[in-house]
Amino acid sequence: EETLSLFDLPAAAVTCEQRAVTNVPLQKLFFLNSDLVFARAGALATRIAANSPADGVETAYRLLFQRVPKPAERELGVRFLAEAGPDGWRQYAQVLLSSNEFAYVD
Repeated sequence: EETLSLFDLPAAAVTCEQRAVTNVPLQKLFFLNSDLVFARAGALATRIAANSPADGVETAYRLLFQRVPKPAERELGVRFLAEAGPDGWRQYAQVLLSSNEFAYVD
């Protein structure tokens, strides 16, 4: 219940026709510090890390966002992975899973 309150879950005893739209820092902190997101990022990292960094970035974007990364996104991802160290793929996956593009449907 505490986690759901971060995302404005309405009280069950009150009628609510639509969830209020909010954007609060606690929601992003949840994604960056959640054990669930950490575990899912690890699974995603395992799936994409077998590729070269450029191929892995493209695979991640296709899986998560259903599109290819823009050239600047690919470059930033490859650069991050080159400098991140042994846990870089998991960290990169966690950032992508925490992004607005992954969380919200247009």
